[in-house]
Amino acid sequence: APNLEDVLRLAEPVRDKVSTVALAAPADEASGLAQRIARWGATRICAVGRMQSPPLGWRHDGRPALGDLVTWTDWEQ
Repeated sequence: APNLEDVLRLAEPVRDKVSTVALAAPADEASGLAQRIARWGATRICAVGRMQSPPLGWRHDGRPALGDLVTWTDWEQ
């Protein structure tokens, strides 16, 4: 049976085109798998069935979705 390393190796040709990976794993394994997937390059890891419904504050490709459309002002007092 393939393991995560096998899957990531096979997915290497599309690595720069993948931003989201769905993860279904036992709770005691999920954190380690998510960390490995993030190191591979995914910027969003979600539950199976949630890939097409990102949260409003989601950072598309690791960048704030609305961040390029606004000018931020920091007021330090």
